[in-house]
Amino acid sequence: MRTSIRLMLAAAVLTVPSLAQAQMAQAPMASDARLMVSPFAGVTFGSDTTTTGGTVGMSATFWVKPWIGVEADAAYTPMFFEQDGFLIDRSVTTVTGQIIVAPPMLSRGRFTPFVTAGLGLLRPNLAEAGELSVVKGNTLAMSVGAGAMGFFNEHIGFRGDLRYTRGLRESELDQNAFGVDFSKFSFWRTTAGLVVRF
Repeated sequence: MRTSIRLMLAAAVLTVPSLAQAQMAQAPMASDARLMVSPFAGVTFGSDTTTTGGTVGMSATFWVKPWIGVEADAAYTPMFFEQDGFLIDRSVTTVTGQIIVAPPMLSRGRFTPFVTAGLGLLRPNLAEAGELSVVKGNTLAMSVGAGAMGFFNEHIGFRGDLRYTRGLRESELDQNAFGVDFSKFSFWRTTAGLVVRF
C-alpha cells in the first residue's frame, strides 16, 4: 500500500513540471496580458527594391486566444528608392492589418515563433525637384511573414521577423514617369525590436 502511494506521489511530482512547461508553451503572453506593442527598426531589400533602405515602425497585437491574434502594423522607409540626383521624395509607407498565429507545439517556454498574413495599404511617395514628376497615393497590398518573440520577463521581450509585401491591384499610380508598376511591386522587410505586453 505504501509502495503504491509513493509511486503515485513520485508520478505526480514528475508530471507537474511537464504540465507547467506545456502551459507556458501554449501562451506567448502572461495569463492576463492580451495586448502587445512593438516598436521596430530594420531594412527593406530584394525583389523590386533598387537599394537597401532603413525602415522604422510600430506594431500592436491583440491576442484573441493564446495562440491567435490580430495585428496592426505600420512602417516607414524614408529612402526606399535609389537616389538619381533629382529626387526630393523617395519614401514608402505601409499600413497593414494581419492575423498572427503562434503554434503552441513550436513554443518553448518564453520563446515563441509565429507566422502572419494580411492586407493593407502600400503608399509610395516619389517626387522630382520642382515636382515635375510626382507619384503619391495608396494601393492595395498583401503581407506575409514569420518571426519569433523571446521574453526576459512577463512584460518585456525581443521580437524579430521577416515579411514579404506585394501590390495586388492596378491603380492610377501605375501610370507614372518613373516606370514603376505598383500593382506588382514587391519587396522584403526584416526588422527587430522590443516587445511590451500589457
